[in-house]
Amino acid sequence: MAEKKLFATKEEIESAYLNLGSAEKVALHFNVSKKTILNHMKKLNISRKERDVSKHAVAISVLSKRGFSTSEMGGILGINGNYVTKIARQFGIRIPDYFHKGYAKTDRGYILVMKPDHPHADSKGYVREHRLVVEKRLGIILDKSILVHHADERKSNNDDENLDCMTIGQHVSHHHTGKDGRKRKDIMAKERCPALVPVSP
Repeated sequence: MAEKKLFATKEEIESAYLNLGSAEKVALHFNVSKKTILNHMKKLNISRKERDVSKHAVAISVLSKRGFSTSEMGGILGINGNYVTKIARQFGIRIPDYFHKGYAKTDRGYILVMKPDHPHADSKGYVREHRLVVEKRLGIILDKSILVHHADERKSNNDDENLDCMTIGQHVSHHHTGKDGRKRKDIMAKERCPALVPVSP
């Protein structure tokens, strides 16, 4: 379907943008798409407002502590929910997750556990369960450079005896089908996370 044409002068578009405050609202005002407005603004050299990210970050931090969801925060602040998540990640703000009560599963099959105080927790406060199991066994926080390998290759099987520590190089070597690749399996099973595992500060 063809784009509707915009019949408006530079002054009319500038005035509408100044009064309405966003390209979306200007598009509704002129009954065209947001893309059409943005294209015209670029062509006519109409500068867009800079989003005050730090101001949004402060507001998101306050609202997340009050228990608001991403979409609720977006509605309050007048921004997209995805943009809320992006700012939260950028500033290390943890947003409450009401869909998963302490546990979640990724699309790749990994189990996540809610541990917001963990130094490697994601923006929603989750840590991969297999890493927590090994950290409990060793009594340390694993450095991000250490991978935890599932011996039976079932990502949801986080039994302690099924988990081994590997560096990235060891993990690649383990899965490699060449000369020395599969031989690493027996070696790593015996190591059960070597003593010289890098530890996060």
